[in-house]
Amino acid sequence: MPLRVFMTDKESAHAPEAKAFYELSFVLKKVFDERGWNGVLLGNPIRKESPFAWADAILFEQSTIIILDFKHWGGVITLPDENSFTTGEWHSKNGNTYQVIKGGKNHNNPFDQLMDYRKDLKRMLKGIISFPSGCYIDAGVIFHDNNVDIDKAIVPGRYKNYFFVSKMSREIEDPDSYFVNILAMINSKSDNHGAFALTQSDFAAIHQLFESQHEIDTEDITSIFSDNGWSEEQARINKQLNSALDDVRRARNAEALAKRKVKEKDSELNKKAVALSKERAARYVSDEKARAAEKRAEIIAENYKSLQAEKEKLEKNYKRHEEMLKKTSDPKVVNQIKAQNEVILQKIDDINARLDSEKSNTSIKETKRPLLLFTIGALALLLTGVLIFAVLNIKIHNGTPNAELSVEMPSRPDSLEGPYKAYVIDGDTISVYINGQKTNVRLIGIEAPEAKNAYNEKSDCYGDKAKSFLIDRIGGKEVYLEADPSQDDTDSYDRLLRYVWLGDELVNQSLLIEGNAREYTYRVEYRYRDYFTKAQKYAHDNLAGLWGACTQ
Repeated sequence: MPLRVFMTDKESAHAPEAKAFYELSFVLKKVFDERGWNGVLLGNPIRKESPFAWADAILFEQSTIIILDFKHWGGVITLPDENSFTTGEWHSKNGNTYQVIKGGKNHNNPFDQLMDYRKDLKRMLKGIISFPSGCYIDAGVIFHDNNVDIDKAIVPGRYKNYFFVSKMSREIEDPDSYFVNILAMINSKSDNHGAFALTQSDFAAIHQLFESQHEIDTEDITSIFSDNGWSEEQARINKQLNSALDDVRRARNAEALAKRKVKEKDSELNKKAVALSKERAARYVSDEKARAAEKRAEIIAENYKSLQAEKEKLEKNYKRHEEMLKKTSDPKVVNQIKAQNEVILQKIDDINARLDSEKSNTSIKETKRPLLLFTIGALALLLTGVLIFAVLNIKIHNGTPNAELSVEMPSRPDSLEGPYKAYVIDGDTISVYINGQKTNVRLIGIEAPEAKNAYNEKSDCYGDKAKSFLIDRIGGKEVYLEADPSQDDTDSYDRLLRYVWLGDELVNQSLLIEGNAREYTYRVEYRYRDYFTKAQKYAHDNLAGLWGACTQ
């Protein structure tokens, strides 16, 4: 079933927005037919009981839904910077004249307007249309004045994967054209569009939601523009499309040829591998095992070294606290220092147990390979040395990040939600009381191992320690919450999706730095993703937390 086009009110076909809609429908029908995609394009969809009635068009494709808004503005379009993009003013400059581009009557700008439409459409479609879980809702603004000028870097990076601004260019080669932007957005959502399919029940549900009963075909589009030279324009666009689609076909054929050559090469290599003598095959397996043993020995040595470094730092803190006890008689201070030292001693016991475990892992079988013998010898010397010079130091966290870490933290925003007293549920979830109501909060951008609880009889590797770390860090303390407009407000379990700030410390990132969680991106990139991926790399390279304790 190819792209089907519907228009609520055919009588308004000559309005500027309608003309833009029909041109878009003609081009998209051509592309959908060529690629064998299914879809529905609605023009001026109306749903009386919903504020969504003011969208100009919605494209329902196999792997994404795109809300489209046509704007009749010319001149140079300028947008606010990334920090004020969601609510700042859009401007159109013609000569020395500036005009503000509003998003309807009730929104600061078109982005703000379409984000409300996006939420409303998501709510309307929930449980009604049987789209797969991988389906997305995106949005775009199309300026259809002939004299509009669009800056190529006009949309900040964090919004580009679900929002675009383009112009009604009829030049297929124009990188700012609506054609290029829509096709790029569709292609970015799914490598295999055939994996999804709109069903007849989906079509029926769409018509039930929106009063869009008038189906438009290519002949209707041609007749609508017959008085304005549309036939010549249609032929010109058709020629460009055929050229562009020829390029697509050539690329597709080249890709198929390359895959066939790779397959033939693999088959040839397999035949050569089978032809190897048993003696050579056995020697190859032996060499691979030896190399694996070498690598394991190196990892064990690094783990042991890291644990000893932790132990050294902890020991120094313990001694420093003992000196402080000698200098104070304040009962409150004394109790606080003793409690901190109890935590330190517990951490030392944990490290000693892990050291014993790593020591037992050094019993690697002998091999004739000189490099492996050298590695094992070096490991034995290292173990002997660290047993003599064993020391520790994990910094006692007081609400600020470790100053020794070479990982940059973002600046704390001026406007945050809170403060709220934090109660830890597990390594990536807390609860707070908002207006007297207990509310669960899921930390954005991380995934901690599961701890033992009523639903899990057994903890994942490092799950209990990740939870304990978060309790030590923020349990019972006042924290602030930060939302991210690129993410939903809540997840499927009705938990708020937020960043958690303790003073100037972004707790989500600290969990990654200490190795108590892994970075986790859900569908679309979030605000602090670059910071979080660097934090995880730091923890991974230093075998911190779960990276040193768990088999990856």
